Amino acid sequence: MTSKKGSLWKTSWNRGRGTPIPDTIGDMAFFQDFNFGVNLASYATGVNSSLGLSLPFWFAAVGIRAGGQQVQFSGANRINPLSDADLVKVSATVGTTVDVELAVAGDDFVSASIVVAEATTLGYSIKVYFEDQVLQIQQEVLPYFPGAALLRFLPSSLPGALHGFAGGPGVPTPAERHAWFQQLRALLTIQPIPGKTTHLYSAGAVYPTVPALLTNLGTDATQDLTLVTFGAPTPANVLIPVRFAY
Repeated sequence: MTSKKGSLWKTSWNRGRGTPIPDTIGDMAFFQDFNFGVNLASYATGVNSSLGLSLPFWFAAVGIRAGGQQVQFSGANRINPLSDADLVKVSATVGTTVDVELAVAGDDFVSASIVVAEATTLGYSIKVYFEDQVLQIQQEVLPYFPGAALLRFLPSSLPGALHGFAGGPGVPTPAERHAWFQQLRALLTIQPIPGKTTHLYSAGAVYPTVPALLTNLGTDATQDLTLVTFGAPTPANVLIPVRFAY
């Protein structure tokens, strides 16, 4: 399969796998209620993001339910993980946007994916992984320009929610990707990829609080997140019973 500059592909995540058995396996912590009307809250770095400044790099996000939740970093780069009654979805942007989705039954399925951006002979590629599958490959023929920007962690208002985000330089191996997905399901909290994680933020690490400083659990000490509020929001860190589509 080939692509053209600026093309957008949409791929079903569970092609050839069938609809997953909808078992609830436990409670998982999520940031929620950060945005409601004129009352807004977000987490942001005090300095520009150091993630995605050069190729190759990877990032991953974990969310649940519909909403406007996303993580933004290095200019236009961002990821939106969400779900509804019929689909688990992720929209990932690294210069261009790729959307993938998985058919499920129920709105309590976790949305989790790993995205890898790496150089090619003509420009760069964006690959979206779900468990052991490559679900999306987007080829770009333009140079990669990250741009300077703060890293922002933006949980949605109800019913949307964000659990965590991770990323760093390099390309995770198949074994590292597999371990990341399995540890997320087993431990119900986002994990690092050893030796390749400069950024790691987890609602599970601070549950049940929404701390003024969300410490970066990765290796870059400049990338802690500070809670920024406008108006009088009441952001929360709540437990939600979850299912996994793998």
